Amino acid sequence: MIDPLAAINSYISDSDSGATVDSSLNDWNFANIDKVGAYADACLVFASADSGEGYLTVDGNPGDRKNLTFVLFLLEYVDLALTRLAP
Repeated sequence: MIDPLAAINSYISDSDSGATVDSSLNDWNFANIDKVGAYADACLVFASADSGEGYLTVDGNPGDRKNLTFVLFLLEYVDLALTRLAP
């Protein structure tokens, strides 16, 4: 099994396209997210979120989510990273 970043890096290095892949693996490092986002032609953001699956209510969401905000794990930080890269 290979993680998404490793797969993308492998594909780009095999393609001889001259493209580069830059990454920020620290959700809290907004300075680096801003830096990468400022010069990138494209940005991919990988995030995960839990759902309550009917046994937990968070932020008014009983079980499955009602919206696309990230709940249960670093809600404000994931949403901030996304809005910084795709305003």
